[in-house]
Amino acid sequence: MKKLKKLAALVLAAAMVLAMGMTSFAAGENGTITIGNAGKYAVDGVTFKAYKVFDVTTNDSGGYGYAMTEQVKRFFAELGTSITTDNEAYEYVKENAGAFRDALAADIAADTDSAIYTSAATIDSVNTASPQVDYGFYIIVPTKEGKLYKEISPNLVYVGQENVAVELKGEKPTVEKKVDGKEYTNGQVGDKVTFTLTSKVPDMSSYEADSYVFKFTDTLSKGLKVDTSSVTVTVGSKNYKTDLLGTVAVTTEPESSDGSQQTTMIIDLKEFAKLCADMVGQEIKVTYKAEITDDVHTTNVAPNTVQINYGNNGEDVGGGDTANTWLYHLEIKKVDDKQQALPGAEFEIYTSSDGTTKGEKLKLIKVADGNYRVATPTEISDSDSRLTTTVVSPRNGIIIVRGLETGKYIVHETKAPDGYNRATEDYTLNVKPTTDDNGATITYPGKENEVTIKNHKGSLLPDTGGMGTVVFTVIGLVLILGVGASFVISRKKRA
Repeated sequence: MKKLKKLAALVLAAAMVLAMGMTSFAAGENGTITIGNAGKYAVDGVTFKAYKVFDVTTNDSGGYGYAMTEQVKRFFAELGTSITTDNEAYEYVKENAGAFRDALAADIAADTDSAIYTSAATIDSVNTASPQVDYGFYIIVPTKEGKLYKEISPNLVYVGQENVAVELKGEKPTVEKKVDGKEYTNGQVGDKVTFTLTSKVPDMSSYEADSYVFKFTDTLSKGLKVDTSSVTVTVGSKNYKTDLLGTVAVTTEPESSDGSQQTTMIIDLKEFAKLCADMVGQEIKVTYKAEITDDVHTTNVAPNTVQINYGNNGEDVGGGDTANTWLYHLEIKKVDDKQQALPGAEFEIYTSSDGTTKGEKLKLIKVADGNYRVATPTEISDSDSRLTTTVVSPRNGIIIVRGLETGKYIVHETKAPDGYNRATEDYTLNVKPTTDDNGATITYPGKENEVTIKNHKGSLLPDTGGMGTVVFTVIGLVLILGVGASFVISRKKRA
């Protein structure tokens, strides 16, 4: 069973019904709030402010009633909900305590001029009682330098006695994901990339250790083949498998994770609450390797997303992150003099250090008409039957070559379609993408990785040695002979 001491649960335990005939707490009934820090969170410079959420009424039979403060009425209105009554607000908080807490805290923190929200008390340090506040239901919001302090969770607390103690809780566990030590990377088919997941040991003191679950749920897109044997886990400076004597259960769904379809990998840290309860705040680092497979050929990116599942039986979901593996590409568009797609043109593509000098000719694998990728070293050494150095424009005239390193490339046309003249000019492309969102999307400035190459139709050139001159010669001879014969006949007549 849960031993979870979430402060929101105090509401559920106390508020069994909304009873009629409530009597308000007598005037002057108030208490203080003391914040404990058993989790040893860094609180230097952090200010805690208590804002009343509900006024509370009670009766002799133990029923509690709640009435929204004006501040919270405004919050629900701004939230765009249909909540207008106290009962609706109570039911909403009862069912959505965590989401309500986080959203209200963010709204309060955004009110930097205190024009909307007024705090009932400020708590400057832990283990020290706050100024007295009226009995009621409060949210305690941690801020630092005027901003919401995200290392510590806001708290919902019921004040109905002289002094209420509340323990600081860390934010829900989050995870940062990187690939090859960066937010994103690029590669070719056959390359192996290293993923790193980084998190922190959360405060688990309010959970039942026997039922506590902490696991990473990692989703690898089609085109990434995970090596489950490469998974390593460290907590602080200790290896989880050996130094902590913990078990790391790694499973994949589907069972075959060859890169031909999306794979979900679950990295479950067994007995985590028992082994790491006294390591709150220390770093958790998970690493593993994955190979880029040719199943990524239909797209330029292979995303990899992770989230944390934690709590009793893993029912809570923590923050996640995504790291992308890109296959950089170039594009050749072949058209005629009317800008219509032109199939059948053939090209070779060369690396170039300076954009003018041809380097190595690219060895490619054709995956579909107009769709090519850079060949792997194994495919080259084995002389794969699909290996080619020539790319051919398909019916739509567009050729895409994926899996390129950043740099300059020279495109050289080797053959024009029948009836067209070959383009004699070489074209230089620059594959150098940039990003404004840590690799979630990339762009190629000026589309320098694309080129449109036009072919012109040839026409029949004048023929100076064919039947045309023979005909004219024959006609000329006939005319000469005709004139000669006429002259002879004329002489005979005069004689």
